[in-house]
Amino acid sequence: MESENTTNDSFKGTRNVEHHEQIRADRACIGCGFNLFGQPVVKEEHYNLAITRCPECGEVAAIQSYPTMSHWVNRFRVILGAGWVVSLLVAFAINSLIIMGLSFGSIDIASEKLSEEIGFAHSRWVEAQSLAAIEEQKRVKDSMNPVESDPVVINPEPDTTVEDPEVATIDPVLQNVVSGSVSTTINGITTTVTTESDGSTTTSTSINGVQTGSLMGGSYRWTTISNNWIENELGPMIEEKGGLWANVNREFLIMLIPISIVSTIAGIFWSVALLGSRRRVAIILPIVVSCIALVLVVSTSMDNSMMSYASEVARDHLVYVIGPLMVTSAAIFGLLGVFIGRSVARFVVLVSLPPRSRVSLSILWTRDGLELPKPKYK
Repeated sequence: MESENTTNDSFKGTRNVEHHEQIRADRACIGCGFNLFGQPVVKEEHYNLAITRCPECGEVAAIQSYPTMSHWVNRFRVILGAGWVVSLLVAFAINSLIIMGLSFGSIDIASEKLSEEIGFAHSRWVEAQSLAAIEEQKRVKDSMNPVESDPVVINPEPDTTVEDPEVATIDPVLQNVVSGSVSTTINGITTTVTTESDGSTTTSTSINGVQTGSLMGGSYRWTTISNNWIENELGPMIEEKGGLWANVNREFLIMLIPISIVSTIAGIFWSVALLGSRRRVAIILPIVVSCIALVLVVSTSMDNSMMSYASEVARDHLVYVIGPLMVTSAAIFGLLGVFIGRSVARFVVLVSLPPRSRVSLSILWTRDGLELPKPKYK
C-alpha cells in the first residue's frame, strides 16, 4: 500500500508540473522588474497559495484573486476613458492655438519695417491728393469769375452807436461768400477746405468718411490705408523698395526659439499620451496640428474691410511667407519630440523613481519591446 501511495503522489506531482497554469499577461517582478509573462503558477507548500517565482531574482509573486466587479466599476471605467479622450482633444486644440499665436507674433514682428514704409508712402500720397484737390477748388473758383462790388456802407442813425465800424460795413451777402467749406474727392480722398469769417482757411482730409489724424506714437504703421491706394500704388511701392523680403524685419527669427521649445514638448506629450497606438499615428499629430494652425492664420487675413491700418496691410502680405515658414518649423520640432518622447520619459522615470515604483510605468518599456532595467545594488 505504501508503494502504491508513493506512486500516486509522484504521478500527481508530475501531472501538476506538466499541466500547470501560466501567467498570460505582462507583469513585472516587484524585486527586479523582470517580466513574468509565461512563468508557471504553482502551489506554495506551506500556505497552499498560488504563487510564481521570478527566474531572475527568485522573488515570490502572489497570484491574487479579486472579487467580481459591480456594474458601477465598469461605468467609472467608461467615464474615465471618455474623460481621457476629451482631455486629448482639448490638448490638441490648445496645441493648435499656441502654434497659431506664435506664428501671428512672428508675422507681426516681421511686418514692422514694411508697415512703416506703407504708412509713409500712403501719407505722402494723401498729401499729394489733398494738394490736387485744393488746386481743383481754386480752378473752379477762378472759373466762376466773381464780380467784385464796392463795399456797401451803412450810414447809422444819429442816435445809434456803432462799436465796430469795420464789421458794420461788410455786406451780409459777401459774408456768406467769404466764409464756408468746400469738399473735393479725388481717388477716394476727400479734402475739405474751410474758410473762416476772418479769411483764414483750414484743410482736413478723410478716407471714406473717416477723418485722418496725426501719427500715433510717431509711427506710420497705424496710418489708415485706403483700398484705392492698395489696388493701384502698393505693388509698385514694394517693388521700388526692393521687394517683399527686403522689407522684412529679420528679428522675427527670434520666435523660432519659443516655437521650437513648445513644439518639442508637445511632441513628447503626444508620444507618451498615445502609448496605445503605433508610433506612426503619433507622428501624424504634429503635422495635423501645424496644418490647422496654418489654416487659422491664413483665414484671419481674409478681411475685405473698406479700410485697414498699415500694419494690417503689411501682415496680410507677409502671412503667406512667414506663416508657412513658422508652421513648418513647428511641425519639424513636433516630429522630433515624437521620436525622442518615450526615450525622454524613460530617462525621467529612471532618474526620479526607485526600482519598486518604476514597475507601474513599465509600459514605457514593454510597449516598445524593451525590458524594464534591472536595479543595480551596491
